[in-house]
Amino acid sequence: MIFYRHLHLDPRVIWPELSLFVRIESLFLVLVAMYSLYQLVRTVVITSRLRGREASATAGSSVNPALVRATDGRLVRLGSLNLFAFYLFGFLFFVSQMPDAFTTYGDSREIGASIIIRQLGLHFGYAADVFLLFLVLHSLRWVVSSWFYRVRDAAQISHS
Repeated sequence: MIFYRHLHLDPRVIWPELSLFVRIESLFLVLVAMYSLYQLVRTVVITSRLRGREASATAGSSVNPALVRATDGRLVRLGSLNLFAFYLFGFLFFVSQMPDAFTTYGDSREIGASIIIRQLGLHFGYAADVFLLFLVLHSLRWVVSSWFYRVRDAAQISHS
């Protein structure tokens, strides 16, 4: 028995089947992803500048501690934003989307169980896409923040 393998990780197939509420939620998640990527690129640029200043410490250039504290705070807030978006998605997924998967209508020739399985496949395919997005965002944040903290600690700058 094949469970709609063509749906997995293909938003072009899933998008037309989603309700307006889920589309709005998806757009919110895309905005969170774009903001997260922007902040991570910004942190990479700042970290590379700090690393360059650390290498030229003998030349007398100093590292701005306020910039380091601000970047540290942005990384913490970015983690909180991603965690909030993750929990919001999970809550809305189970409260608003999963009950819809069990809705069937009596005027169809299709068996109720096959309708439910098809709708569950659709919802799980969508959830797989979103969880992959969260996994990528978390992994990128983890790598960038560990690099930033390593450079910050090497420069012996207090983050408090």
